[in-house]
Amino acid sequence: KETSFFETTLRNNSDKEVILMLEDQVPVSLRGDITVDVLEMSEGVLDKPTGKIQWRIRLAPGESRKISFGYSVKTPKGMVVGGKRSSKSTPRFL
Repeated sequence: KETSFFETTLRNNSDKEVILMLEDQVPVSLRGDITVDVLEMSEGVLDKPTGKIQWRIRLAPGESRKISFGYSVKTPKGMVVGGKRSSKSTPRFL
């Protein structure tokens, strides 16, 4: 079992309120013997088929907010899997 956590800090440096959409992803397993469990996603909305997490965030002028998410990947004993985290693709286990 491998567990990963990520944290992003957002800050509104303008003098006006902003509303933004933030997206990130967790791995998606296409195999029944590999499971991915989302452990935390800071009020984000998860699309399970794609692994995308989306946050709609409203920040007042000067406001900062931390967004975090985490997941675990459980594989059969002895199996090694890997995937490089990228903003362009989600690891998929075949």
